[in-house]
Amino acid sequence: MRYKMGISIVVSTIVLATVSMVVAVAVVYWMGDIAGLYTRFQRLEITSAHATYSSGSGNWTVTINLKNPGTEDVTINSVLINGKPLSEFNGYAKVTTTLPLKIKIGQEGSIKLQLNRAGFNVGTTIEIRLLSAIGQGYSKPLTLN
Repeated sequence: MRYKMGISIVVSTIVLATVSMVVAVAVVYWMGDIAGLYTRFQRLEITSAHATYSSGSGNWTVTINLKNPGTEDVTINSVLINGKPLSEFNGYAKVTTTLPLKIKIGQEGSIKLQLNRAGFNVGTTIEIRLLSAIGQGYSKPLTLN
């Protein structure tokens, strides 16, 4: 019986403490990844919007510049003017940018519209609303000069 020996108490304490620390670090990283999944969000900033009138064609070209500072890609599916879809403007308003438009995290993009003077008057203020794939809206008022 006197020849049977185990590891010392000091060594077993060090091994137990090391294993506990490794497990704790692994749990912290795992919980951080789970929290990241639930805190992702879409955000889109309209950095600028302007309308340029062409007297030759009688149209305004509206350019809306966008930036995605969120933590998830944003896809723009449709555009509304004064709360109405463009189909209700009898061809006087159309999007010349191909939709859906996907703007990746940290990237910029732009949407162009063409508005006919027969449907919109000089000096009119319109609200342009961009709708994302998840139904979130981003609005910008714009005066046609």
